[in-house]
Amino acid sequence: MAGKPVQRIILAAVAAAVLGYLAFWETVWIGTTIKYLTIFAALIALLYMPRIRLPAYMGRLMTLIAVSAFPTYLLHRFVPELLMTPASGALPIPVFHLLAISGGLAVGVIVNKSWAQLRNGMAMARNSVRLTQLYRRSAPFLNGANANSNPTNIERTVAGGAPHSA
Repeated sequence: MAGKPVQRIILAAVAAAVLGYLAFWETVWIGTTIKYLTIFAALIALLYMPRIRLPAYMGRLMTLIAVSAFPTYLLHRFVPELLMTPASGALPIPVFHLLAISGGLAVGVIVNKSWAQLRNGMAMARNSVRLTQLYRRSAPFLNGANANSNPTNIERTVAGGAPHSA
C-alpha cells in the first residue's frame, strides 16, 4: 500500500489527523483514546517495520488476542458497566480503567476459548456418529462376507453355519 517513503509519510500524516481527532476530540472514555492511539502506534510500526520479531510466548499471546477480537468487541462493555459498577467509586480512575480494559479483553478471550471447546466437542461428537455409521455399513465386509450377502447369511457364516439364500 505504501511502498515509497513519501507514501508512508502521507499515510502516517492522514492517520495522525484522523485517529488524533477520534482519540482526543470525539472521545467519551479513556479507553477510546487508548484504542485509537494503539491503532496509530500499530499502523506506524507496520509502515516502517513490516516484520516484527517477537518471542514465541508473545506471538502466542498476540494470536490469542487477535483470534478473540470478535467476542471481545461484543462483550467488553459488560465488565465496566455490569461487573465493576460497585467498585467504580472505590477505585482510583486510572486503576478502574485499566481493570475495565483488561477485564473486557479477558472476557473476550474466555468466551472465545469456551466457544472453541464447545465447537470442537460438537465436531468430535459428529465424527464419532459418522464413524459408528461407517462401521455399521462396513461390518459385513469386515466379517468376511461378500457384497451380495444379506445379514442372515453373514450371521450364519460367522456363527459357523452354512450360508443359504433367503
